[in-house]
Amino acid sequence: MLFRSEGPKEDPGDITTRWGITQKPIDELKLKIKVEDVDEKMAKKIFKEAYHDRIGLNNVRDDRIALAIADATFNTGPFGIKNTKRTLNEMAGKKIFEEGKPKDNEKLAEKEINALNQLDNGKVKEFVSKYGKNQLDYYKSLAQAKPQKFARYLGGWTRSEERRVGKECASMC
Repeated sequence: MLFRSEGPKEDPGDITTRWGITQKPIDELKLKIKVEDVDEKMAKKIFKEAYHDRIGLNNVRDDRIALAIADATFNTGPFGIKNTKRTLNEMAGKKIFEEGKPKDNEKLAEKEINALNQLDNGKVKEFVSKYGKNQLDYYKSLAQAKPQKFARYLGGWTRSEERRVGKECASMC
């Protein structure tokens, strides 16, 4: 689903991207290529390694949850993990997981993975829906706080969340 929103083009910002990938994860993975040379196959490999497996999503059983968190982390870094904790806390009706600072949200902890893996199908649907709403609220707050930098992305972010949580989730969930 991510690659429906991204493409082989550069984003209209000041950072060069291909398929939404910047040079940073390429360098972190010690790949010997430049972002300008990333094709779709390589972008999928980078996405899986840098935004899925690296944060522990390979241990999350439900692909719907993993996709939501991976996509959010791809767009917003540590907030994707913070949003996971926030959503789990909302579903529990109490604070179980400490949201913390960005350094505390670089990877899912074992207790968070266990909580995600204990969700039954109905709760998975609820998690994906609440997670998407929280993510969209965050995107809106970014666009409102720094409109010159983020407002141009809000339409795409909104479509991406609506696609995952809305129509496509109806068939996936």
